[in-house]
Amino acid sequence: MQVLRAEMLGLTIGAVLVLAASGASATGLGDRDGPRRTWTGCYAGAHAGWGWANTQGRFTDAVSAGNFPYDYDSDGGLAGLHAGCDYRISSFLVIGVVGDYDWADLSGSQANIADTTGTFLTLYTHAADMDQMASVRARLGVMDVNALWYVTGGWAWARTEHSLRITGAAAPFLSYKDDRNGWTLGAGVEKYLSPHLTGFVEYRFTRIEGGTTVAPAVNTIDHLSDTDVHSLRFGFSFR
Repeated sequence: MQVLRAEMLGLTIGAVLVLAASGASATGLGDRDGPRRTWTGCYAGAHAGWGWANTQGRFTDAVSAGNFPYDYDSDGGLAGLHAGCDYRISSFLVIGVVGDYDWADLSGSQANIADTTGTFLTLYTHAADMDQMASVRARLGVMDVNALWYVTGGWAWARTEHSLRITGAAAPFLSYKDDRNGWTLGAGVEKYLSPHLTGFVEYRFTRIEGGTTVAPAVNTIDHLSDTDVHSLRFGFSFR
């Protein structure tokens, strides 16, 4: 897993360098590609990247006795598909809408979580693995000859698997997946690499709303706070 994470981070950094170096070659596309560079039209493509998440919350027993707070970071790779449409509204402004879906592995955990009230003496481990993400966003960009510098924002969704175990135990006594909504904001740059192919690098901040899961069978309530996710993506689109 550590090797995979290092490779994904290396690919992300490499993509930034490739796009930065592509500006000179893209300017040689010639006047015949001028209409293509107006950015008006629809596109689809694939992307990959890296994400960092922060998981916070607390769990109690079924009658809210005890207080076990947790606060830990997760990270991992992501890859997905995207599609959207842009429309040029002036000599330099472009508006659009885009949606994406990611398969992810943003995982982390915190061990030896203690009851701050002193009611319970057992230590626990809480873990989270965000394995799917999606968004539908508006996009506003400023164009130059071959590049579009843009901001983006809209609705976001994530699916996360949570688990709770006694520290040192082989298996969790509580494991569940939840689907939560939120919002996302970001910025990026997209450049033409050929007449019909663009590449982009994008940073996004995403906040996924908190929630409460009641598990009476194991005498536990898990109170999740909002989950904040930072991500860096690179990708390619066919236009």
